[in-house]
Amino acid sequence: MTNNNRQLKCPSCGATFFVEDGMDSYYCSYCGEKVFIQRPHSSGEKGKHIFYHKTITDEAKIKKIELEERAQTITLVDRISERISSGVSVIGFIILTIILICIFVATFASAKAKSDRQERELQTIVDTVMQDIENGNFEEAYISAESIRYTAGWSDEIEKKWDAIRKETIDQIEKAEKQANGDSDGAWWDIFG
Repeated sequence: MTNNNRQLKCPSCGATFFVEDGMDSYYCSYCGEKVFIQRPHSSGEKGKHIFYHKTITDEAKIKKIELEERAQTITLVDRISERISSGVSVIGFIILTIILICIFVATFASAKAKSDRQERELQTIVDTVMQDIENGNFEEAYISAESIRYTAGWSDEIEKKWDAIRKETIDQIEKAEKQANGDSDGAWWDIFG
């Protein structure tokens, strides 16, 4: 060891350690005890009056506890931060879900409204065809009846319904036109009908 170091013993655990001249205190690396070193007042008595003072409280243990508390605080802050960020992600997910539901409902409502609007238009055409049949405008009735086609695409059921209405309307036009012209299909039961 160099001339500037002194070998001392820990008063608490007895471990040997070296301290540099000029140090007033030292923490034992074995037990954590803080050792105070009192130096002599004159330079001629160098090393004769070095002694130890044991502290009542173990500062190394206090520092360790402080570090543990700080680590727990940091851990707590991290947990709170994680909960906040996970809460934000949950809130974001909920908001996104609500937005998607609103878009779906709006699209659904829009498609249903389009279907309903087209059905009203088709019913208006059927009413016009019936008026044309009553007025004997069979040519106009045929043209209008051919335009009875459901294209909104809401459901196949509705499309089939309007296809059936179109066919039935055309049959009614043909029947009314034959009656107006006095034509019959030549069947013997027409005389009863």
